[in-house]
Order: sequence, then structure tokens, then C-alpha cells
Amino acid sequence: MRKSKEKRLQQIRQILSETDSMPVRDLAEKLNVTPETIRSDLDLLEEQGLIERSHGFARALKTTVEIPFEVRKTDNYELKKAIATEAIRRIENGSTVFLDSGTTVYCGLEMLKSKKDLTIITNTLPIADACLDMNFDVVFVGGKLSRKGKRADGYFTEMILDQLHIDLTILASDGVLNLGGISVYSPDEYGTKRKVKERSDILIGLIDSTKFDRRGTYKVLDFSDLDLIITNPLTEEQRAQVQGQTEIYEVPEN
Repeated sequence: MRKSKEKRLQQIRQILSETDSMPVRDLAEKLNVTPETIRSDLDLLEEQGLIERSHGFARALKTTVEIPFEVRKTDNYELKKAIATEAIRRIENGSTVFLDSGTTVYCGLEMLKSKKDLTIITNTLPIADACLDMNFDVVFVGGKLSRKGKRADGYFTEMILDQLHIDLTILASDGVLNLGGISVYSPDEYGTKRKVKERSDILIGLIDSTKFDRRGTYKVLDFSDLDLIITNPLTEEQRAQVQGQTEIYEVPEN
């Protein structure tokens, strides 16, 4: 996708997130493009489940399904900790690492104390705070803050990420069931994860077995976009969803 189109899609999402709805014609005028161009852009965003159109108007789709960070971080804590610890073990000293907003990542942060000279990039307040206490260099990619997710997303977050190079990203998913990839509940988080993919050399997905039985609202990445998936032991049916698309490492049960 050309950079001009990608930037325009980001602008459309930002505009619609700040308004209840907008006439498609006004949106075209605001971005100084033809109605045909804006309709093509809206077609793509609608296919991705990010907006909807009705009677010549466009509006951003919102979801209330996301569970608050404080609730999620205690759910399946030991399972998440084991998966995250395995991922963090693979970080090389001196690396620049992006840690995303999943609570699986948060549950394994204690393992970071064994690492040296890291630069941590994150959009998540609890992760940034914990990494500061470990005396790492921390880059917080700020933007519009989510009360439930304790994270920043949106145009400014993506703009900052566009200026960074990331050696390794560790990210999570709200669900993968029958999607052929990872998904999220929040449309704002969609853009952040897509931008992180562009800026990263290596992507590791943390997807515990419970995520193979549910899906989020917005598909973000294909399994083939990931260099590795770390999970706990899967059933044959769950494993078949990924097999042949990327490498899987199943953390043994204690």
C-alpha cells in the first residue's frame, strides 16, 4: 500500500473517531481528494470492520467488549507468566524491544531483570512504569489513552512509531478462532499493531490456548506475519489453525 493512501486511511480513522459521523462528501473535501478516492478508502476500512456507512455518512465503529487491563492481568496469571517468560528469554542484551498492551506480556516482566542495556518501547502505562523501575531506557509512544486498556493508540502513537526501528516485538491477541491470524477488540489498537509490524525485524506472538477458542472484532495480522507463536500445549484442532503458517513453541506444563 502506498504511503499516501496509508496516511489518508489513518487520517480518516482519526477524523471519524473524533466525530459522531460525517458525510462522505465532506470527508472528501476535508482531505482534498475526489469522492471516488474517498469511497475506495472507505470500502477498505469497512472491509476491515473499522467503519460503517449509511445514507451517505461514515462513522467509526466502537466496541465495549474489551475487558479492563486490571481485570485481565489476574486472569490465568501463571499461564501467561510462563508464556511471557519464554518470550522474554529470547531477547538479546542491547536490543530495542516493543512490548505491547497485552497482559500476557505484563505478567512476565520480572524476567526482564536478567537483561542488560535494553531500550523498551511501549504504548502501555503499566509496562512503561515497571520498565522504568528496572532502569531501562523507556520510550512511551503516547497518543489517545484508553481507560480500559491503559494504553495509548491513534494517529500520534502511529506517527511516533513511524520514526522508530524495533529489533523485536512481543505482542498478544484477543483471539484467533478461525481467523488465520490475530485479532483485537479495539479499532484504535488495530492501527498500532499494524504500524508496529512495519517497524519490527522480528514479531513474536503470545497466544495462550484460550485465545484459540475465541476471536476479537478486528483481524490485525496473519499468522504468517509472525516469526514465532509462543503458547501453552494445544489440542490438535487448535494447532491445526496455525500449522504450516509459522513456527509454534508450546511451553511445557509444570
